[in-house]
Amino acid sequence: MRKIFAALALTALFAMNAGAAPAPSSSVSAKPKLIDQLKLTYAGFYMGPQINHLNTSLQPDNSAQFIDSSLILGYKLNPDVTISAAYNFSLYLLREKDMTYNNPALRITHTKLYDNGQGVSLAGAFRAYLPLTESSRENNLITQLRGDETLNYDLQGTRWSLGMDFLQRVYLYSSDVALGKPGLKSLVMSFDPYCSYQINDKLSARFVSSKGMNKAFANQATFNTSANMDGTLSVNWQAHSKVHVSPMINFQPTNMSLNATQAYLEVVVRIL
Repeated sequence: MRKIFAALALTALFAMNAGAAPAPSSSVSAKPKLIDQLKLTYAGFYMGPQINHLNTSLQPDNSAQFIDSSLILGYKLNPDVTISAAYNFSLYLLREKDMTYNNPALRITHTKLYDNGQGVSLAGAFRAYLPLTESSRENNLITQLRGDETLNYDLQGTRWSLGMDFLQRVYLYSSDVALGKPGLKSLVMSFDPYCSYQINDKLSARFVSSKGMNKAFANQATFNTSANMDGTLSVNWQAHSKVHVSPMINFQPTNMSLNATQAYLEVVVRIL
């Protein structure tokens, strides 16, 4: 199955986390209420079928379609920084074992690591996964660490933006695991350039190209790059101030057949 490294609505989550802080009602700032600092968000990513067989239950590689989901409870330390805990699970379609529970994660998100006021900005998130699933315990996983960063440049006087999504995953194990699995420590990275166009205040289009790299440190292996470069074209719709919906088409530039082109859908809902 092809990896979509930033699968769970990174851009939409950054956008929601960047919401305006409550304005003070007088010259003396009132202490914010706890409920105003809490955030509850659902993020879902649907890995759908190939374009020319929309009624099938399989992905182009013949694996089952599924919906990756996260339920995220966060606390805003300030308008730019949120700490949160995520409960992660996957729903597989038309398969006997319909639901799988994934490792939960602790995360800190900063929507304004850098902003020069002239269109250049940097947002980032860091998370650590807790090895609570049976598979993680069997493989002696200590933790998985993940960093996400988005560097964005708004072309002044236009509706265009250019940028780069970065992702790093580090897997830490207490001992060697089965042959064919990652080593004692392994690293996965991706660098995904994108361009986007703001159609109106609620609708934008985005194209991103993705090619990943990985390295297993236990055996000093060199970096291996993914065999294919993926391209993803999406339309990002702010259906409501608390709802983002993004239908997507994923394709391989080296194989433009409909059999290798896949439909995705991303939904982010701010509950609190």
